Amino acid sequence: MLTNLLVLNIVVLLLGTCHEIFARTDLTLEDGSVGTEVVEATLKKIRRSDIFQDDYDFLKRLAYVESEDGESKKKANDGGIWQVNQEYLDQSKQPSLTDLHKQITTTYNISWAGVNFSDLQKPLFSAIAARLYLATLDQDVPQSLESQSDFWLQHYNQRDATRQTFSSKVVEMENKTITCKGKMDFVLVLDGSGSVGEENFLKAQEFVASLIGSFSLVSSRFGYLVYSNLVDTIFQLDNTLNMDQIRRIIFEYEYQGGGTNTNGAIKEAVNVFSAASVRPGVPKVLAVLTDGKSGNGVGNIELAKQANISTYAVGIGPETDPEELQEIAYNNPTNVFSLNDFEVLKDFYRRLNAETCNNAQTPGFGVVTTDELSFKEKRFYEFDLPSPGITIETDIQVGDVIGFYSLVESNPSIALHDGVLNRTTVIPSDGVSTRAYVTIQGLKDQNTYSISARQL
Repeated sequence: MLTNLLVLNIVVLLLGTCHEIFARTDLTLEDGSVGTEVVEATLKKIRRSDIFQDDYDFLKRLAYVESEDGESKKKANDGGIWQVNQEYLDQSKQPSLTDLHKQITTTYNISWAGVNFSDLQKPLFSAIAARLYLATLDQDVPQSLESQSDFWLQHYNQRDATRQTFSSKVVEMENKTITCKGKMDFVLVLDGSGSVGEENFLKAQEFVASLIGSFSLVSSRFGYLVYSNLVDTIFQLDNTLNMDQIRRIIFEYEYQGGGTNTNGAIKEAVNVFSAASVRPGVPKVLAVLTDGKSGNGVGNIELAKQANISTYAVGIGPETDPEELQEIAYNNPTNVFSLNDFEVLKDFYRRLNAETCNNAQTPGFGVVTTDELSFKEKRFYEFDLPSPGITIETDIQVGDVIGFYSLVESNPSIALHDGVLNRTTVIPSDGVSTRAYVTIQGLKDQNTYSISARQL
């Protein structure tokens, strides 16, 4: 939800130059903060801490099912956005969770033993309490929506409900999701080796089609490769295919079987990026989906790193190599996903869409970028921050937008930022940070703006 605060802040954007003194805003720690932006910021904090295992969007779904991201809470002191009751809070303090408690203290400076029920009005506290309670259960959080519905009904539901209650609310939430229209060059690499099998390969093809279909083909380009012993480039980044044609081409490809030449596929994917027409500042993204260990390592991932390509590793089934997946993702655990089986791919495309959409454009100094946004839609930017600092210029041609910046958060928002952009904003170097991150968000149904940066 865009709060009144956000609407008021747009007035600031229309004013003149502001020399910023950093005043960090963090709504995840403020009592009574609610809304989708707050939930997203809270979950981002939890995921990047790497304290808990991946919950496969269960906590995100739980926030909407329990309270519609806090918007439908019926009483003030009710366990916060995640509706954690006193029993769940008590269980979250079990001695068996001591190691997690220590990590929470180290990461967030929160002594969990001293947390009381009223603290759950802070979104971060409510989310951590829910996650700790889930850690006391005798089973891991399941990965598919169907299994999560049963899991919620058995372990979390506090009302007269059915498994359909959970799944229907999740569908309602997902139908509100805004299509990712940011600029991106995205290459998908799919394992088609013998261990996959024809039935699972079909599920993987459906995943690829669903993932591409969740983006805008106007602003994003897609390349697609399938590999076993050899590597087949199905379509290049420079193509004029529409979605119907893309689906047809994806499913026309017949399953081959054979070995697992992941290393060769990575090299060919880098070549696909190199062969495409250059779009300066547009993020390059590579996702590798595999069900096993490469026959010859994944050393070619260094080629992707040298080419400034962001990478994601999706391992499917029990035969994947966790260390190899980490290597593909440049040892960034938030970009590694381990799925139990190919059935989970049916829901997972939404998660990978959300993660990859967070990649920022990186326009150079003096480059003016003009773009259009719908209501609540966002664009992300990343600028160098040399000493003594930079000036960011923002101009609105149609509608209204709001802008946030941060020297810490890669995707600042109304819930988590260092400052609000003015028409002209001077961001001084803090002597530590080397990057400045910016988010522009639409406030009207149709919005057109331009943004540029220059060194002081």
